[in-house]
Amino acid sequence: MKIRSKIDPRVSQHSILLCEIRGNTLVVTPSRTLLGIDRKIFHAELARTRELLRLPSIQNLVLDLSQERYFGSEMIGAFFALEKEVPETGQTFIAEPSSDLRVILEEMLVEQVMPIVENAEAKIREISGETSLDRMKRRPKTIFGSAAVLVTALVAVLAVTTNLFAPILGTEESRLLDRLAKSFDRTLDIQQDKFGPQLWGNYSKEQNELFGDKVSELGLKADRSGLEESLYQATLDVWKMSLSTTLPTEEELKKAHGSLVTSAEQISTLQGVDIKIPDLEASDTATLLNQTTAAGDFRRSRLSLRVSEK
Repeated sequence: MKIRSKIDPRVSQHSILLCEIRGNTLVVTPSRTLLGIDRKIFHAELARTRELLRLPSIQNLVLDLSQERYFGSEMIGAFFALEKEVPETGQTFIAEPSSDLRVILEEMLVEQVMPIVENAEAKIREISGETSLDRMKRRPKTIFGSAAVLVTALVAVLAVTTNLFAPILGTEESRLLDRLAKSFDRTLDIQQDKFGPQLWGNYSKEQNELFGDKVSELGLKADRSGLEESLYQATLDVWKMSLSTTLPTEEELKKAHGSLVTSAEQISTLQGVDIKIPDLEASDTATLLNQTTAAGDFRRSRLSLRVSEK
């Protein structure tokens, strides 16, 4: 996005509340989570975004959630703060929430203030007054496009056939572990959310579908290497948590975490690729997970365990 002179140039560097001006409409794409993020940065970005909405040229607001499955109450509170800055003659829409997040938003009666729409781009084009010329200016230039495609194809072939670009692009094994780590990280997010039990139902089904076939594929392989065996165990442990209709237990989380760390160490040693695994605080985990509310304030360190490159 091109920042006009009267707009704080720091808006273009936002990492939590990404802003784009489309005609007379401000499009805000929020980051999924605030965990591990300095609250001062969040509140500074929120203040700058509110200032954008006070510009005479801005009439509407679209909050593009991009199918994210989870937002905490603080971020949802920011949505309401931004909505208050929209002129009375303008409109505010929440676009593209995931199905489980939509349930949460409806329970919070968000739709009574900000209508929910399924397609962000369609709504932006409908209300923004953006011209065809404006849209053309936003399209990436195609000069050297063919050469870029050839280079991309070459890199892809090398990435698949060798480990030459493994530290940058990853390997098949590291990409699987990265997906498992992100799934585990999201599980921890849901564990601490007050709507955790409601969120877990849909999320566990998605994870079952995502990793079920991979468990079968790895399990049926007769001569698994040490790394393949480790990945099989990690995939199995993460997948098993999705089979339950209730939030994972302390034992299940610790077992899955241990398997993920073991796989990360092996991939770092054998392939030179580092994968971040969310770190559990063992001292807090046992106490908090034994409370009667499974989705209580499950505190954990959001620092990542970075396996050192061997």
